[in-house]
Amino acid sequence: MRTIKFRAFKLGTKEFVYGLLSTYKFGYFNIEGFRVKMETIGQFTGLLDIENNEIYEGDILQMKPGNNFVVEYIDGSFNIAPLRDNKICEDSFMLYQSRIELLKLKVIGNIHESQK
Repeated sequence: MRTIKFRAFKLGTKEFVYGLLSTYKFGYFNIEGFRVKMETIGQFTGLLDIENNEIYEGDILQMKPGNNFVVEYIDGSFNIAPLRDNKICEDSFMLYQSRIELLKLKVIGNIHESQK
């Protein structure tokens, strides 16, 4: 069974916190006691890149320089979509461990840190 955990920026910072996600009836979210920015919440995929880094929803994976993909959660599965000119393309395909190893994908960042 895979580990269920999340990551998000602490409210007012660009520092990630990791752990269990809680929601409150007042409309805010927290991870491990820290209020977090809702738009930056990403779930752990249960997968590791070729350097054994955890892969989260919103991560940018690189196959080779210039070939980048964004991890998305679509219709019940984690997928990767090509990233071209800083825009996410609609063509996506399922992410799984053998594909990571075949394409030699590694985490190089995430869509939240790269936003200005």
